Amino acid sequence: MRIQDALIKLLMLQPFYGALASVLSIQESDTVKKEEMSLLPTPSLKYNKKWYEELPDAQAVGVLMHELLHLLLLHALRQGSRDPLLWAICCDMAVNDHIPDEMLPDNAVTTEQIELIVKCKLERMRSAEYYYNKLSGLPDAPISLLKREGAVTLPKVNGSLMEADIQKKEDINRVNEAALKNKLNEIVEMASQNDELPPELLHKEEIENQNDELSPELLHEFVISPKRSKINWKNMFKRFLSGRGRMQIRATYKRDSRRFEGFPGHKRSIGMKVLVALDESGSISDKQLNIFYNELMSINRITGVDVLVTEFDTECSEPQPAQLFIHQKNRNKEGGTDFRPIFKLAEELNIFSVVIFTDGNGNAPEEVNQRVLWILTSDGRQPAPFGYSVNFEE
Repeated sequence: MRIQDALIKLLMLQPFYGALASVLSIQESDTVKKEEMSLLPTPSLKYNKKWYEELPDAQAVGVLMHELLHLLLLHALRQGSRDPLLWAICCDMAVNDHIPDEMLPDNAVTTEQIELIVKCKLERMRSAEYYYNKLSGLPDAPISLLKREGAVTLPKVNGSLMEADIQKKEDINRVNEAALKNKLNEIVEMASQNDELPPELLHKEEIENQNDELSPELLHEFVISPKRSKINWKNMFKRFLSGRGRMQIRATYKRDSRRFEGFPGHKRSIGMKVLVALDESGSISDKQLNIFYNELMSINRITGVDVLVTEFDTECSEPQPAQLFIHQKNRNKEGGTDFRPIFKLAEELNIFSVVIFTDGNGNAPEEVNQRVLWILTSDGRQPAPFGYSVNFEE
């Protein structure tokens, strides 16, 4: 699974993660074995494309949840003078408690597995500090930790190994640290206002060790509930349009080169084409269409995606660039709805990303070659098993 497809699946599972992922710069890298999170100069996640795309789909999504939770909890800033190997184990315990088992690899460090090793009860959904204090306070040091290639390994009771990445301890200045915390707080606040915040997202807990080198803002844990919450169609739409395509760089004489006088500069744009199809069956009001169109134009200005718009019932109208599109209020309806001409048009235009705004009632092909987002009216149902879907809310 491609990482951008995993981001969309994660957004469907928990819309909150979509906003959180927007903080990250995600980059392919052949220099990392699996994945590596860094906070400087801005939060970024480097990942090995070959390793990532060989993961089972559920685990590919789980990897993103895992790294985003480490970011949200700012584990890289909370180690202090603690032992880095044990701290890595405890951070993974704190994170993996909130990820479904089927989304974790077999070698994941979990509270359940650590409990079997230390033979004592450990509470679930607690902070890394809680687990560190519990495990470091055990008299016989039953956990055997081994550092290997930026990770720490330890045996399960059955002899197989668990592995946790060692948190990269970074010397981040107070200004950048405050800016990052403010950004995370803004995301949590915005998600709360949009009714996208899982019910148990904020759970304050006292940290037992009063000598922790933590600022007051960090004296709490964020907890992600596995419950499904309402998906914001605008976030889904934005993620779909901005989450694909490669950066294209082309010469332009409208901009001077910064390095060589008299040479043309370069213009960067996202090399992605999208076909947006609007259902003309009468189930979509002009008000809904205006809201949808305004959101489309807003996203288009940000991403620079090449968007063509068509209206359809049993046939498609001539596609127009999004900036020039005019809704044809007096179009003659052919009766009924057929989604198949949309994908035929996409094939002819060599477009492999399609967005369809519809109530979902109509004939759909059994399979398509395109990546599809169905934006459905409030009572609409996805008419085909392929693609992603989200319900439109005014």
